[in-house]
Amino acid sequence: MSAESLFPESLSPESLSPESPPLESLSPEPVSAEPAALEPMSPEPMSPEPMSPESLPSESLSPESLSPESLPSESLPSESLSPESLSPESLPSESLPSESLPSESLSTDASTQTLLIIWHSRTGAAQQMAAAAANGAHTIAAELHADTRLHVRLLAADTVQPDDLLGAAGYVFAAPENLAALSGAMKECLDRNYYPVLDRLNGRPYGLIITAGSDGDGARRQLERICTGWRLQRIAPALIVPMHAQTPEAILAPKTVPDDWLARGAELGGTLAALLL
Repeated sequence: MSAESLFPESLSPESLSPESPPLESLSPEPVSAEPAALEPMSPEPMSPEPMSPESLPSESLSPESLSPESLPSESLPSESLSPESLSPESLPSESLPSESLPSESLSTDASTQTLLIIWHSRTGAAQQMAAAAANGAHTIAAELHADTRLHVRLLAADTVQPDDLLGAAGYVFAAPENLAALSGAMKECLDRNYYPVLDRLNGRPYGLIITAGSDGDGARRQLERICTGWRLQRIAPALIVPMHAQTPEAILAPKTVPDDWLARGAELGGTLAALLL
């Protein structure tokens, strides 16, 4: 085959040389000074076609490609995955709301227990025994290192209100026997408060102190019946303190309770305190 048949005149080597095109054929097209108007873009949102797992390269779904080891080291700093970095102590306090913390991390003070000692006295004997019970309660609380958790209240019978009884966890009642019965002021206190607190003191412990000329058993039975109606729990036999006053002058005279009886009153108060604590 001849060269002429391979290179027709329009495709001859000379026609393809850089010198062959005329200079005017290489001149740029004149550019208009005015910018061409741009057509507004369609507001239609582009809905990308869902990518199926088959459309992804196989290596992008391989287990090795998803493992932490396959990622660059700078994208997963080692300390970010350490157990210490995930502990509550490593997080700022505001990122852990209080309700997410375990209950033991929240410090709460132990509830204070109240021992209410109600007394009535004409000549001082029952008042002294009530004070001895209060001292004994304080002593036991201090020995148990719980003096801040025990509140001892000494209230005269004519000042006691239902809220005082409801706010106490245990009771001591100290009063004299008059004419073979409970003293009038103590009886009035119990009458006035009986129904407002009925069925609301059930199971709470109590102790009794009766000061008497010789017997005291009538006042004890009367007071125990009232406490039984309140469903109180007696924690020790009643203390009946004999003052041996038989004449009108001795009955009306101020009394001084012997030390051994004061010690028994302190023991009763301490027993109640230990029970409440």
